[in-house]
Amino acid sequence: MSQDRITPNGIARILALATLLCALIATIGCSGAVSGSNDQFKGDPLHLGVRPGPLGTTAAQSIEIRLGSEPSDRIVSLSLTIDSLKTTNSLPGDLELLTAPVTVEFTRSAIVTAPVVVRDIYQDTYSSVTFPDMTGQVLFYDSGGQLVTQALSVTGGTVSFTPFALGASPKALSLSLDLGQTFTVNTNTVTVNPIVVTASSAVAVPPVAPAVGQPETGSSSFLVGTVTAVDTTAKTISIQPTSGDVLVLSYDNTTQFMNCAPAALTGMMIETEDQTQSSGAVLATKVTLIDNSTSSSELYGLLAGRAPDGASYNLIVEGGAGLNVSTGLIGKKITVDWIAAGYSVNTSRVNLTGSDDLVFDEARTFPGQFVAVQWDSLIVPDPDSSNAGYLQPRMIELQEQTISGQVLTYAFDPVLGMFTFTLNVASSSPIKILNSGLTSITVRVPSQTYLRNSPTFADGNAVKVRGLLFVDPLYNNGNYQPPNPVKFIMVADRISK
Repeated sequence: MSQDRITPNGIARILALATLLCALIATIGCSGAVSGSNDQFKGDPLHLGVRPGPLGTTAAQSIEIRLGSEPSDRIVSLSLTIDSLKTTNSLPGDLELLTAPVTVEFTRSAIVTAPVVVRDIYQDTYSSVTFPDMTGQVLFYDSGGQLVTQALSVTGGTVSFTPFALGASPKALSLSLDLGQTFTVNTNTVTVNPIVVTASSAVAVPPVAPAVGQPETGSSSFLVGTVTAVDTTAKTISIQPTSGDVLVLSYDNTTQFMNCAPAALTGMMIETEDQTQSSGAVLATKVTLIDNSTSSSELYGLLAGRAPDGASYNLIVEGGAGLNVSTGLIGKKITVDWIAAGYSVNTSRVNLTGSDDLVFDEARTFPGQFVAVQWDSLIVPDPDSSNAGYLQPRMIELQEQTISGQVLTYAFDPVLGMFTFTLNVASSSPIKILNSGLTSITVRVPSQTYLRNSPTFADGNAVKVRGLLFVDPLYNNGNYQPPNPVKFIMVADRISK
């Protein structure tokens, strides 16, 4: 049997091939690992399931993802369950942002975004966000003015944006679902179109969210959830929202605690107002106790006229927390027994200076106002009517809402010391359907009102106004019967195109 001879040149070639093969195997094994200045493998120390790309490092940094929506007048409530939200880094690789599914009520957050996740990811350049296929439900007005609930299946998609670098400072990325383009409201059904989501360029989180500015890039309001833990040494509060990840909030000696103390909050439902700090921590500026989560409930949504008993209110549920509250109540009517309730106004972001004439109380509670009702257990179903539940609240609080329409007669009012205009709403707008005798909505624009996307105010211009909706002081519900005339006044927090 003959044997092949291996020459020195052959050995050199074999060694070269072996070296090349090892390099190839290493490259495949790394599946895109980042090369630093010394081409060293960096790995996945945060266990995110994806390594940084060539423009990144394994250094951790905080990212805040916020979701909101552009409103559609005939859609009263729309909720979607999102079980995945991925962002693409410079590898490119897809990094999962969520660690738990989140159900988002989009109409409540119209033209303002709310945080769904705050977490550390790798410092890197990111260029898109991918939404999965989603399920949910929509509550809308049909062409006859009747409320209709429909289940939804929405095909996901990828939203590309100008790449941003997450580096030495935390950043916030705001995503807004365009309801008008994603959903077509027909005579009595809703058609789902390809998903349309706009993304703002990620911006550096401000050291303290400004009183006037973009809430989507530094502040949130009306965050409701159950406290799972409190660390009084580190001064942190862990809060479980109605869905999604637990959010860890910090507090300090500037935080206002309303009727509560941090050490006693575990197991309680709270409502918080927060500001994202330059460190990436979310600072609670105000914490309001709702009550024990095992015996009480909070619901929020639109008031919709008298309940079947003729005395109580109907509430169209858009969300909530507490005993017997589930996402299955979204879009349903709840009976709210208002007789023993107290009344308040959430003025955390709206300047009511010059609007002392506006009142929200038992005599000035009207259909179409967005409210939170709290502090009593929810009975499901309502034993005395076809409504999905019954609640006897201790407090009914007026909250911000968004109404779109056209501008008329924009002018400075020297008596009020601010600009005002009439908001002409479409006949299909929920506020118009719920108040068939509506004659006008006057919008007051304090100097602190944030003008988003540079709206204009010539007659006929389309705008979306977010703020507090009061009934005109000349009207009260004691002598009001639809379709009697009624007027509203909205004090604007923000106005958008």
